[in-house]
Amino acid sequence: MWLGACDKSLEIGLCSSTDGAAPPGVRIDGGTGFVFPWSTGFETGFCGYAHPGGFCYRRGSATYELVTSPVHTGNFAAAFSTNSDPNNQGIQARCVRQGTFPKSAYYSAWYYIPSAQIASGTWNLMHIQGNDTPTSAARNLWDVSLVQTDSGQLRLSVSDYVNDRTPTLSNEEAIPTDTWFRVKFYLKRATDATGEIKLYQNEDLLLDWTGITENSNWGQWYVGSYATGLSPLTTTVYVDDISLSPDP
Repeated sequence: MWLGACDKSLEIGLCSSTDGAAPPGVRIDGGTGFVFPWSTGFETGFCGYAHPGGFCYRRGSATYELVTSPVHTGNFAAAFSTNSDPNNQGIQARCVRQGTFPKSAYYSAWYYIPSAQIASGTWNLMHIQGNDTPTSAARNLWDVSLVQTDSGQLRLSVSDYVNDRTPTLSNEEAIPTDTWFRVKFYLKRATDATGEIKLYQNEDLLLDWTGITENSNWGQWYVGSYATGLSPLTTTVYVDDISLSPDP
């Protein structure tokens, strides 16, 4: 599944302040590195993504906006709404950090998923892709997505494009719907087979893989919703308290 590099054709996000002002955001296409550590709880709107090295975007009829309910902490959260209707399609709305990846870090966000089903297709919550330079072709690295079990429950899944595999998680517990839960992805970059990835749901470790070689000089971290084939067709994912941290 190619999720698409963010280029100049994408919509620049608004840096909306809590007093209702919405000055244009700043998009940085060649940042030298992530601000690290970094976090945003959307208390100053989407300004946490405006500078440096970040932006928010939508495609087609998809939308992203601030909401006051539900929120995980504080007064605001972000709502990413997608539409799987092929006649009014808007399959992605997301925010992106871009630049040089830290050598090792935890990529974390809190999600609130409504009761919905995957009729067919994909429901991606977090995506990481890498490049050799900011202007070179992007390559998919890892996805954290939702998949549906035979019983109709939703659970997390990892797609590892580096090694072309979908690992079996050690604990394939269902995610809670209509309540907040945390997705945390750990990435240790390496030029040899000493790299590592981990996936947590809340504080439960679902995946710990070592022996990974991946050391992209530049990359992008997507958070939001990329969805096709959902029921209902229009579905909103709420996100709050996003962080990029050296600590779990």
